[in-house]
Amino acid sequence: MPTEGIKRLNQLYREPTIENLKLMMEIFVFDTSDLTEALFKARLNNMLSRRDHLENFVQSLEANPKQFPDFSPRLGEIKAQTLIVWGRNDRFVPMDAGLRLLLGLPVLNCTSTATAGTGRSGNMRMPLTNWC
Repeated sequence: MPTEGIKRLNQLYREPTIENLKLMMEIFVFDTSDLTEALFKARLNNMLSRRDHLENFVQSLEANPKQFPDFSPRLGEIKAQTLIVWGRNDRFVPMDAGLRLLLGLPVLNCTSTATAGTGRSGNMRMPLTNWC
């Protein structure tokens, strides 16, 4: 089942309006104080400059609604060391999805960190260099 963030993203792709962009962004970022009308307009204009991309994405979802399968049963096959970085306050794809990743990966190969006060893009509030 898609998360609220994915539902809002899909709605934005289907109906690219400033209102739908605002609905998506209000849960995409933790601190919405940086979201200005100018930013919304620039983002929307950027999206609308490639309507073909929006249309292709929507058509792809309609043609194959299960194109993003659950790979969690195969996580144990991953042999590479893995760092999972998740925004503690991520409402777009909530932290329980990151915890499922952590639980599915081999313990010796996985490190995780949840950053407080961050949403979907943790690096917007805390650069990656602070985590390493």
